[in-house]
Amino acid sequence: AYKVYELLKGRRSHIAFLIHDAVYIDLADEDRCELLNLLDIFKKTRYNMFKVNVSAGKNLGEMKKLKL
Repeated sequence: AYKVYELLKGRRSHIAFLIHDAVYIDLADEDRCELLNLLDIFKKTRYNMFKVNVSAGKNLGEMKKLKL
């Protein structure tokens, strides 16, 4: 989460909240180009590469899985 925070520092996007192993990001339209960088941060850990699921929507009730 800290690496994500650092990537988003100085932008309109921000971490909305954390729940267990999920990070919810309020992503501004102009920061959509950073989505693949965010995925790389989540995938690459010191332990190995992990599977990452991505969903998007205007609110939690409208979240739908993205295929990237």
